[in-house]
Amino acid sequence: MKIFLVAACLFLGLFGRSASLLEENCGTALRSSRFRRLVGGHEAVSLAHPWMVMVHRDSMYVCGGSLITSRFVLTSAQCLNAGKPMYAHDCCIASPFKDLFLPICLSVTQRLERVQSYTITGWGTKGDNVLARILQETTLLGDDPLLCKSETHYQIDQSQICTSGLNGDSCYGDAGGPLSADLFYNGTKRVFLMGILSFGSFDCKGYSVSTYVPHYRDWIKDTIKQNLN
Repeated sequence: MKIFLVAACLFLGLFGRSASLLEENCGTALRSSRFRRLVGGHEAVSLAHPWMVMVHRDSMYVCGGSLITSRFVLTSAQCLNAGKPMYAHDCCIASPFKDLFLPICLSVTQRLERVQSYTITGWGTKGDNVLARILQETTLLGDDPLLCKSETHYQIDQSQICTSGLNGDSCYGDAGGPLSADLFYNGTKRVFLMGILSFGSFDCKGYSVSTYVPHYRDWIKDTIKQNLN
């Protein structure tokens, strides 16, 4: 999956005090205690994901995205390339944005280890080819990359995360959205961006693959630096 930075645009762990965040005021919001699948879905609590962004192309919704600073959104490259799938190195950055929402946390000095439980959010279809009008959320579990390779028939490498849902999964329209995890940072639980949803099984039930964001930490920093002016 190619990554794009768009400037506009459950496992608890301990995060080292020596770590530095891309933006200090990040990753705090109301969180729901209920999690179900996006396919058939659970509506997210209002303001639970203030970094969540709708990415439009030609005035039409195409993907989700994550606000990572007050000016930049991180999403999937396939979202901004006329629908052409690009599953390797799938990320992208774009801008500008207003200071209306709270960004999700990104570590810029410490590489985050993969966790066992993730939260995913999106406005994708719920198995009926109709986009959700209200943001949906669910929990996905980290899984063996070989299972994702077998299910999707794509090679999965260290720059990607394989996940599976207990009763469902992400679906069409959820690409580009955040795969997040709760971590403790300086004694406070924060929400960190771990992945960008890239692709999954055709029936939206089974395995999905996300870009592993910490793998692109240096690229994200450099891209933002080059586009600050």
